[in-house]
Amino acid sequence: MAKKKPKSATKPSPVHTASTPTAKKKPGKAPVQKQKSVIATVTDEGLKDIHKVAHQLTQRGMTVKRVMPVTGVIQGTCAKDATRGLEGVEGIASVEEEGVVQLPPLGAPQ
Repeated sequence: MAKKKPKSATKPSPVHTASTPTAKKKPGKAPVQKQKSVIATVTDEGLKDIHKVAHQLTQRGMTVKRVMPVTGVIQGTCAKDATRGLEGVEGIASVEEEGVVQLPPLGAPQ
């Protein structure tokens, strides 16, 4: 008579995510677009209603992460091709891809 393996000894089935090529696509769903971090600069006129401006940005596809009323900046993410639509929001001076600055390790030659 063959011994049965305890359930804990069996290998779990592989997990499929959206990034896995074998993952099933749901019908009616658009493929997920790659997001980029952006900085939206608010005009002087838009500064008094910066939270309303941020709401308008979300309606145009931006995921707002931070609203900074003192500096007049709204930080968030959006699809790579959505930047032009965000620039059309009333109260926005510019929308730019967020840059990354990395300092060299302490003690590294300069």
